[in-house]
Amino acid sequence: AAWAEEVFGKVLCRSDGVCGKTSEMLRGKELVATYFSASWCGYCRRFSPLLEALYRGLPPDKLEVVYVACGDTPSEFEYNTTSKP
Repeated sequence: AAWAEEVFGKVLCRSDGVCGKTSEMLRGKELVATYFSASWCGYCRRFSPLLEALYRGLPPDKLEVVYVACGDTPSEFEYNTTSKP
Protein backbone atom coordinates (compact mmCIF):
# COMPACT_ATOMS: atom_id res chain seq x y z
CA ALA A 1 0.00 0.00 0.00
CA ALA A 2 2.09 2.85 -1.34
CA TRP A 3 -0.59 5.35 -0.31
CA ALA A 4 -0.05 4.42 3.35
CA GLU A 5 3.64 5.31 3.26
CA GLU A 6 2.81 8.62 1.59
CA VAL A 7 0.29 9.44 4.33
CA PHE A 8 1.95 7.98 7.46
CA GLY A 9 5.63 7.70 6.54
CA LYS A 10 7.75 4.60 6.09
CA VAL A 11 7.50 3.25 9.67
CA LEU A 12 4.59 2.76 12.09
CA CYS A 13 4.84 1.63 15.70
CA ARG A 14 2.15 -0.34 17.53
CA SER A 15 1.13 0.35 21.11
CA ASP A 16 3.22 -2.65 22.24
CA GLY A 17 6.37 -0.96 20.88
CA VAL A 18 6.78 -3.14 17.79
CA CYS A 19 7.66 -1.05 14.74
CA GLY A 20 7.71 -2.03 11.09
CA LYS A 21 7.22 -0.89 7.53
CA THR A 22 3.94 0.97 7.21
CA SER A 23 2.83 -1.16 4.26
CA GLU A 24 3.41 -4.35 6.26
CA MET A 25 1.77 -3.03 9.44
CA LEU A 26 -1.41 -2.16 7.52
CA ARG A 27 -1.45 -5.13 5.14
CA GLY A 28 -4.76 -6.97 5.09
CA LYS A 29 -6.72 -4.28 6.94
CA GLU A 30 -10.07 -3.49 5.38
CA LEU A 31 -10.27 -0.02 6.96
CA VAL A 32 -7.60 2.37 8.21
CA ALA A 33 -8.69 5.27 10.43
CA THR A 34 -6.54 8.18 11.51
CA TYR A 35 -7.30 9.38 15.04
CA PHE A 36 -5.96 12.80 15.99
CA SER A 37 -6.09 13.12 19.77
CA ALA A 38 -4.50 14.78 22.77
CA SER A 39 -4.52 13.94 26.46
CA TRP A 40 -5.67 17.47 27.35
CA CYS A 41 -8.70 17.31 25.01
CA GLY A 42 -11.93 16.59 26.88
CA TYR A 43 -13.75 15.45 23.73
CA CYS A 44 -10.88 13.07 22.95
CA ARG A 45 -10.91 11.59 26.45
CA ARG A 46 -14.64 10.88 26.10
CA PHE A 47 -14.36 9.53 22.55
CA SER A 48 -11.28 7.31 23.04
CA PRO A 49 -13.10 4.60 25.08
CA LEU A 50 -15.83 4.41 22.43
CA LEU A 51 -13.28 3.99 19.66
CA GLU A 52 -11.39 1.40 21.70
CA ALA A 53 -14.60 -0.62 22.26
CA LEU A 54 -15.36 -0.53 18.54
CA TYR A 55 -11.80 -1.61 17.72
CA ARG A 56 -11.87 -4.51 20.19
CA GLY A 57 -15.29 -5.63 18.91
CA LEU A 58 -14.21 -6.05 15.30
CA PRO A 59 -12.26 -8.91 13.72
CA PRO A 60 -8.49 -8.20 13.61
CA ASP A 61 -8.43 -7.72 9.83
CA LYS A 62 -11.27 -5.17 9.74
CA LEU A 63 -9.85 -1.97 11.23
CA GLU A 64 -6.53 -0.40 12.12
CA VAL A 65 -6.42 2.94 13.91
CA VAL A 66 -3.36 5.13 13.43
CA TYR A 67 -3.08 7.38 16.49
CA VAL A 68 -1.66 10.86 15.91
CA ALA A 69 -0.76 12.66 19.13
CA CYS A 70 -1.46 16.39 19.07
CA GLY A 71 0.55 18.51 21.46
CA ASP A 72 1.26 15.80 24.01
CA THR A 73 4.50 15.73 25.95
CA PRO A 74 6.66 12.62 25.48
CA SER A 75 5.34 11.10 28.75
CA GLU A 76 1.70 11.82 27.78
CA PHE A 77 2.31 10.29 24.35
CA GLU A 78 3.81 7.17 25.93
CA TYR A 79 0.87 6.81 28.33
CA ASN A 80 -1.69 7.31 25.55
CA THR A 81 -0.07 4.81 23.22
CA THR A 82 0.78 2.09 25.73
CA SER A 83 -2.66 2.17 27.35
CA LYS A 84 -4.47 1.46 24.05
CA PRO A 85 -4.81 -1.72 21.97
